[in-house]
Amino acid sequence: MADVMSITMVEAIETCFVPLAIYNNKQGADATVLKKYNEPSWNNPVVRIVNQEGDNLVARIGGNYEKLAVCQAMIAALEKRESRFRITYPYWKKN
Repeated sequence: MADVMSITMVEAIETCFVPLAIYNNKQGADATVLKKYNEPSWNNPVVRIVNQEGDNLVARIGGNYEKLAVCQAMIAALEKRESRFRITYPYWKKN
């Protein structure tokens, strides 16, 4: 996961989304969030992109730790919520 979260990726996430880290081995609010999404404790890292109500905008990313998977999910989420952000990166082409 560290390879995916380069400075550029973190900047894009912070610009377009509200990033949250939910710990999978803590009680309290983190455990409540895990339960809401049926995530097991001590699970491998996953990425979820949700709206303000907590509904998934795109499918959960788990096990695929490639930059492309996260970029594609981010683009799909931005398009789904009709974001005011324009996607201008030529290497993020839609197929």
